Amino acid sequence: MIQCPKCNSPIFQPRALVDSDDSQKILQRLRDPAQVAEEETVRIKQVIYDAESEVANYDHSVKCQNATAEDYGKSWNFPGISQ
Repeated sequence: MIQCPKCNSPIFQPRALVDSDDSQKILQRLRDPAQVAEEETVRIKQVIYDAESEVANYDHSVKCQNATAEDYGKSWNFPGISQ
């Protein structure tokens, strides 16, 4: 272990463990950032597409529920209440 030059106490130097796949990705980023940027762009576009699809599906289901609720309310006939 390395010692501090001022007080001679041991200096702890933690090391992060990196999986071999992660280290390969890190090396790839250092060697060819353009390729990684392209891969990340494709991934981001897919995430955006999925999010937009989910929002569109949610909007559609809300509109269908509102239409069903309005139709359901019209089917009730209460004496003395005009619709």
